[in-house]
Formats: sequence, structure tokens, C-alpha cells
Amino acid sequence: MPRLKSISSSIALIIIVLNISCNLSKQKLEVSSIFSDHMVLQQLSTVPIWGKGNPGDEVFIQTGWGDRIKVEVASNGQWNAKLNTISYGGPYLISIESNSEKVIYQDVLLGEVWLASGQSNMEWPMAAGVENGEEEMINADFNNIRFFNMPYNLNEQNYKSGKWKVCTPESIGAASAVGYFFSKKLHQELEVPIGIILSSWGGTRVEAWTSINKLSETSVSRDEAIEIIKTGGPIKKSEMIKTKNNSIIKQNEEYLNLKSYPIPSSISEWEKLDLDDFEFSKVEYDDSKWDSIDWRKKEPNYLNLEDIFNQNDLSHDGVVWFRRAFSVNDLTSDYNLVAENGIDDYDYTFINGQHIGTTLACCMGRNYLVPKELLKKENNLIAIRMIDVIGDGGFRGKFYLESGKERIDLQYEKWKFKHTSFYLKTSIQPHKFSYSILNDSQHEFNEKLKPGVSNTEPNKYGILYETMIKPIIPYKIKGVLWYQGEENVKNSEEYKELFKAMIHDWRLKWNDNFPFYYVQIAPYSYNDDLESHQLREAQRKTVSEVEKTGMVVTMDIGDEFDIHPRKKKEVGNRLALLALKNTYERFEINAAGPLFTHHENHQGYLKVFFENVGEKLTLESNESNDFEVSGIDGKFFPAKVIVKGDYLKVFSDSVPYPTEIRYGWKNWTKGSLFNSAGLPASSFNSISDR
Repeated sequence: MPRLKSISSSIALIIIVLNISCNLSKQKLEVSSIFSDHMVLQQLSTVPIWGKGNPGDEVFIQTGWGDRIKVEVASNGQWNAKLNTISYGGPYLISIESNSEKVIYQDVLLGEVWLASGQSNMEWPMAAGVENGEEEMINADFNNIRFFNMPYNLNEQNYKSGKWKVCTPESIGAASAVGYFFSKKLHQELEVPIGIILSSWGGTRVEAWTSINKLSETSVSRDEAIEIIKTGGPIKKSEMIKTKNNSIIKQNEEYLNLKSYPIPSSISEWEKLDLDDFEFSKVEYDDSKWDSIDWRKKEPNYLNLEDIFNQNDLSHDGVVWFRRAFSVNDLTSDYNLVAENGIDDYDYTFINGQHIGTTLACCMGRNYLVPKELLKKENNLIAIRMIDVIGDGGFRGKFYLESGKERIDLQYEKWKFKHTSFYLKTSIQPHKFSYSILNDSQHEFNEKLKPGVSNTEPNKYGILYETMIKPIIPYKIKGVLWYQGEENVKNSEEYKELFKAMIHDWRLKWNDNFPFYYVQIAPYSYNDDLESHQLREAQRKTVSEVEKTGMVVTMDIGDEFDIHPRKKKEVGNRLALLALKNTYERFEINAAGPLFTHHENHQGYLKVFFENVGEKLTLESNESNDFEVSGIDGKFFPAKVIVKGDYLKVFSDSVPYPTEIRYGWKNWTKGSLFNSAGLPASSFNSISDR
């Protein structure tokens, strides 16, 4: 009998273990992270909703507007459902329930949903410095405008932290400026809720936003894309790269005899980044052997790392500490530390050894509270750990401390600085080199130190499609807003095909021929070896060659010295005009600037014709209007222009028999040709229309 009792106990134990194991293996009910409280769903549509669950479980969905559906979780643990939405309104509740769990979403609106994507000019937040931005943010109180910001998501986990947010003065600072002004205009005109999904990443090329399969079908990207597919796709290739990079990291550590630090893969990891260098933030740290730089000798209010270090040095990117002392007169008030146009890219800022703020965005202004208890009259210390991960880095504008009684400009004195680590794409690699050695020994560093291939690099073929777009699909959207192209100026000829391919690709993946409205890149003083007008031309051609597209022209609102023009309201409003006319059928609106169609050759002059003229063309000035003509020899000369209502008469004393015409055919220019609605004409070259 004791033996039988022992067997019974064993069986009971096995049953308990099996029950625990089964319970542990059950998939918790999940809904895709694009769904949250405060979301906007597309009105009058069939709206997909999806997630994960335990295979075989039933999922019941009940909406506040009366739609009720039931679906079963498939054997792969996925469930997919489709809601039928009614006309705009809300707020509503949505209840999603499985056999044992329940998820409820509150404050859901039905309205118009748009995806806003591209690079930094689309990503550019309201708090980063927008014309009249402070006034706009104070008044940005719109309960019926909602935003979803897709987090940087190369690790395929960050997207889970994204949430829909209501537009308020407190939340608007992180919203896309272009997206906000678009949604505000649309909301005021249509009087319906507007939802903006922002999925954007600064400094990225169109190849990263296009699926690898589509790139493999596109002539200019086919070979490289096929090689990536052979490795298993962008994500699988990233895993292979990681293995190779581990070997490179080890070699770099052995050369410098210092351990390296992994590149953070999430926002929270960046926020907590410890490089064993916080001693540089302490008041008692001796920086007497550091080098100094005086902002007064540089571009007013700006200080680039490229001003300090030689061109093409590894030290352009990396970790640089800046320190300086300052005094204050007012100890009765709290202060704010303000960097009006940001610190590029990331900063960890300390005053008198205390951490007062970190911002992980290259273009967003800083405003950190400095409690009065932290300060003293003299010998205060500000220390900043700046990390530049790509492109230019540095201080981007006026930098000061301000209380109600005093303002202290911080850029107009010498700062001590020390470059402490290289940013090598694969790792953050500390070093012990002085400033002089960094500048004198770059040839050796370039030979000995290897950056490898970054797994946090957002410009690999197809990677942003996989990590920033695919997780959103098939969320029902009305259409797409796109502002990108600056990163493709170097391959503008290829952009003609690549941009069209991406538009077709997204429509195919969504199974929706939605409208696609985009912004032509603004004039800017690119390097002489780049021809951004060729990229603008590729964008001009797209609008006539791809259906249901529209282009916003920004020839009149560029900034010669800043690739991020601050006139975001004009951009957002112009995108809204395209949507109002073409999507919402406000046909009376003149929504686009003049686009060149053709010209006629006449004795001694050309007649030049456009679409989107409205009542008539207008020329802001007959001087420096950027019109040029050429004869059959192809040599262009400045031309004079006479407006003849809906066409132009263009001629030049240097070209007796003109045959070709171009306008705005350079990197930096200021648009002078407009239609009767005040919208600018695109640059063009008649030769490219042949």
C-alpha cells in the first residue's frame, strides 16, 4: 500500500505540473500596439483590428456604436477582425474579450486618419523651433485631434510603447509640426476628428522605407536587394551582421585597450546610458588640461563638432563633454536652461553635478528647470555630455539660463571640451586621446578602427518598412503624407524610380489605392557636388506619372543655411489643401502651385505654359527670377520674363533663338513665380520632359 500511495502522489504531482505548464504556455490576449485609448478610427469604413491569443479561443469585440463581432484565434496564435464604422463621432468604448481576459479602450473617436511619414522635416516636432511655435502650442487645445507617434523601432520592441495622445498644449510639443498644422486645418474645415499616425526618421533614404521584395523588382536596387533576400531578409541579415560585428568590436577594444559599450537599442537604454564618465559632470573634477573653444569665433549661436575636428574624422561622431562656469545674480527664482533649437543629437545635462535633463532628439529645443536651491552666486558649473550619432552635431542656436529677473547667455564664453568616445556604429568606443592627437592621427584611426555595419542604422534596404511601417499595416488610413528626399539628393536619378516604387509598394501592402500627398524638398545650400534640383525634378515628374498623388511646393519657404525650414505651418496647410480638394472634393480650392506643362518656340522668345494657374500667374520680381533659356547649343543664360496672364513670355539678349527653358535650377534659390492663390511654382527643366 505505501508503494500505491507513492504512485498516486507522483501522478497528482505530474497533473499539477502539466496544468501549470499549460497555463504558463497560454498566450495572453493581446491587441496590436497601434490600438490604444484616445485613438481615432477611420469613419465609414471597414477597419481591421488584430492581435494575439491562445489558439482556438474566441475573441468577442463590442463597440460603442453597436458593432459586435466574434473571431477565433488561429493555430498560429493570431486573430484578425474587421469593424464596420459609422459616421464621425464619439467618444466610444471598445471592448475586446477572450475566454478569460478583457481589454477595454476608452475615448475612441471616429474620424479621418492619415499616416505622416518621411525624414526629419516630417518628424520635426512643434517644440523644436517652428515659426510662431510658442503661440501655436499655447493654443493647441483640440480634443478632436489625436496623434500616434511610432517610436524608433529597429529592435522590433519599441513600437509597443506607442500610445495615442489627445492634442493639448502639454502634449503638442512632441507632435510633428507638419502633421499638426495639417490636422488643424483639416479639422477646422471638415469639423470631424482627425488622427495622425507619425512614422518618421530623420536622415533616412527612400530605400529604407520600401519593402525588400519591392526593391528586388526595381532596376536600380535589384541586385543588392536580391542579395539581402538570399540571407533571409533585412531582419535575418541584421542577425548575421551582429555576429560579424562582435569580432570587429573585439578588435577595436584590443587596439585601444579599453572596453566598449553596446549601442542602446531602446529609448530607456539611451536614457540610462552609463559610460563610466559621469565624473566629468562633477564640480570638483579637474578639467584644466582640457581644450577650449570660444563660440564667438563661430557661426552666431551655432557650434558644430565639424568646426572643432577635421573633416571626415571619426571624431565627428561620438561622445563629447562640454563644461564651463557661470555666475548668477538672482537666487530668489528658479531658472530655465534653454537651447532654443536643440543640441544635436543627444544631451545629458548637469548643473553643479546634478542631472537636470536629457533629450534624445537632434532637433527638439531644450528647456530644463534649474531649481534655485541648486545655484550659487559664483562658480556654478554646467556640464553636458553630447552624443552625435549621425551627420552634423553640436549646439544649434541660442543657449541661455533665464529666470523672471535675469537672462544669462551661455554661448558667449569659452567652453572646455573633451572628446571621450568614438561612435563606431557597432559600439561606443572610449579612448584616451587628446584633442591634438585626434586631429593629427586620423589616418591611423581610420586604418585601425573599424565601424562595422550598424544594427541601429536606419538606412539599410527595407529596414524601416519592416520595423516602422509593417507593424502599422493594415490599420485603416485615409491616405499618406510624405516629406522626404534630402537624404536621396546624392542619387536623385535613381529616386525617380525608387519613389514611385515605394508608393506602389505601400498601396499594395495595404491593399488600398489611397491618396499619397508629398512635399517637394525645399531649396538649401547643399554642397556643390550635389544637385538637389534634380531631386526636386524627380518629385515633380512623380505627380504627373502616379495617380492620386499631389505635391506641395516649398520653393518660397526654404532656408539657405538650414535644411529644416521653420515655416512648417505653410507646409501643413498646403498638404491640407491637396486633401481638401482631391480627397474631400472641395473642387473650388486652388490646391497646388503652377507646374510646367510645355513651351512653344517663337522668334526670339518662348511661350511657357503651366497647369494650376488659377486666374493668372504672378511674378514676385523681374530681377533674379531664376529663369534661364538656351539655344540648340545647350548653354543656358539668365532670361527676362513677362507675365501674360496664364502664360509667360521668356527671352534673353544672349540667346537669339531660344529652344529650352529652366527655372530654379540650382540648390539654393528663392521662388518668384506664383499662381493667383499665392502658391509657388516648382522648379523645372524642359529638357527633362523629353
